[in-house]
Amino acid sequence: MAELISSTAPSKFRRVLGEMNAAQPLRVDLFYLANFAETLHVLDTTLDLTTMWPDQIVSVVKAWGDHEAETWEGGFVVDLEDGRRAYIESRADGLEWGPKSSVSVVPMDVRDTLPALPQQHPSELYGWAESPSELNDYLARLADLSRTEAPAWLKDVLLARDQFSPGVGRAKPKYD
Repeated sequence: MAELISSTAPSKFRRVLGEMNAAQPLRVDLFYLANFAETLHVLDTTLDLTTMWPDQIVSVVKAWGDHEAETWEGGFVVDLEDGRRAYIESRADGLEWGPKSSVSVVPMDVRDTLPALPQQHPSELYGWAESPSELNDYLARLADLSRTEAPAWLKDVLLARDQFSPGVGRAKPKYD
């Protein structure tokens, strides 16, 4: 499990969230959107990225979260661009994602809709949101940002990767 202080420096994850909020103020009940952005930010800034990169996420299948406490605890079942599925669980250390905040990633079988969690896991209490459109809209905006801001050499690498490694059930991204 990665532990890290989520810095206040701008990141693409926070920037896209801010742009979404500026375009149309986010509803109060979308509490998990900001925490998903923080989760991706923490995941992106950890050194142990052996399981996945946040940019590999193409959709959120399900999400749960505890927004009643002074901190965040939640999880996301995500599909990755190579056809894999993973469960990401995060915990914030206070309202500002302090030094004991953590994110963990567990691979899942693509046929499973829920991760194998222990009995009396908090997700049982809070329930799961199915295909949360706000999170998938957020991911689409992140993908657009990544394509427009990627340096030329990275675009070439991504194009080569997409041409020579078959995607499992995904459209090839278009890079300008």
